[in-house]
Amino acid sequence: MNNRLLKILLFWLASVLISFEAFSSHAAGMDISYECISQGTSSNIYKITLKFYRDCEGISAPSSHPLNYSSSCGSSSATLYQVGSAVVINPNCISYCNGGSGFGVEQYTYETTITLAHCSDWVLSVCESSRNGSINTINNPGLQDLCVQATINNTTYCNNSPTFSQYPTPFICVGGFYCYNNGAIEVDGDSLVYSLITPLNSSTGGTVNYTPPYSATNPVGGGSSFDPITGNICVTPTSIISGILAIKVSEYRNG
Repeated sequence: MNNRLLKILLFWLASVLISFEAFSSHAAGMDISYECISQGTSSNIYKITLKFYRDCEGISAPSSHPLNYSSSCGSSSATLYQVGSAVVINPNCISYCNGGSGFGVEQYTYETTITLAHCSDWVLSVCESSRNGSINTINNPGLQDLCVQATINNTTYCNNSPTFSQYPTPFICVGGFYCYNNGAIEVDGDSLVYSLITPLNSSTGGTVNYTPPYSATNPVGGGSSFDPITGNICVTPTSIISGILAIKVSEYRNG
């Protein structure tokens, strides 16, 4: 692996289900990003941002999330605190988010600042218990944690991760052909490469188990296509489901 490879994971909920059942779980998706605030002779300061997506029919979103980070240089933890108010993803739809009885999602933003010693293998992890119970493409979703990770090599660059301009909660009609792109933005001008991976359920790399025929590369059934250069995924769901997938974005600089 190129030692200047930096990664960020985006977990998103590809939902084609309007749910009317009550679920105690609420975790529908997350993504994590970082901004290098300053570079020192032996360490860098980063602002870490977490976007959390909540099923409005579930329990309330937490006011904070634990952030764990480790490398061969050491390990530590911090707390990501909510900033601003929740944003309703589809404000024009009558859902549980605004007094209705249909499926709806809110976005919450959390931030913290950490100092990382110069090291080539930092791993940042955030996990939230209880995935959304309406997910029906993996085994025991309500018993699975929702986890995202980012890796940082800060031995050379004061790098910023990609950020995402599109909400990761598309609603797709059964039998319809649909293409989604998370709209990654890279302020440093680095080259981005995308891949589909199995969603994590632990900070140590554990993954969920898909129910056949669903998989990391076929998240909604009916077949799919994925472009590693653009990050564009196209699917045609064949039945009513609420599915998940994970997108890893790797960035390269100077080869």
